[in-house]
Amino acid sequence: MGSLSAIHNCFPSEVIPDNGYFSMGIHPWLLREDSMVDELETMLSVIHHTRLLMIGECGIDKTKGPDLNVQLTAFQRQIDLSQIASKPLVVHCVRAFDELIRLKKSHLSQQWALHAFHGSPQMAIQLCRMGFYLSVGLRQMEGDSGMVRLRGIPADRLLLETDDDPHPIGEVFGKAAAILGMSIEALEARVVVNVQTFLGRSLF
Repeated sequence: MGSLSAIHNCFPSEVIPDNGYFSMGIHPWLLREDSMVDELETMLSVIHHTRLLMIGECGIDKTKGPDLNVQLTAFQRQIDLSQIASKPLVVHCVRAFDELIRLKKSHLSQQWALHAFHGSPQMAIQLCRMGFYLSVGLRQMEGDSGMVRLRGIPADRLLLETDDDPHPIGEVFGKAAAILGMSIEALEARVVVNVQTFLGRSLF
């Protein structure tokens, strides 16, 4: 799974890495109204870069970040960039599922993945029916609620991640495979198909 763990998440203010795949987005925690326009212009200038796989991480967070209207404006602009570039979107959402679902209803044909999904199995089904992919890491699999959460995600919509967790991706696959009652090899094969379908391209 080394190829999948090598995607570098860039902010518009950062230098694009010399090698490897990357994503770019304005995370709501780092969003600043006075620099938002310039950062969006930077993103516009690179959205067709051949090594740019995704737009994001971007989204809405009602617990941290600037005013909600500022967040919604930045998120909508990045949705637009995703559509212009024909590249999928990686979404951060905390306590803003109503707003997220409303926006997705207007962009059903776009591929969106929800990072660090922490919702209920019922929410998982609702989001997946709208076309979301749901990504989880070790933190989202903790405890009984985490196991129920993971088992509630449809197999063809599941993505796995490390994010800022120091544990290797192999450990994430190992724990997920144990919870789901399947071999690591079978889970890897399933997630590889999901990733490639989400991206609309093969990385191998």
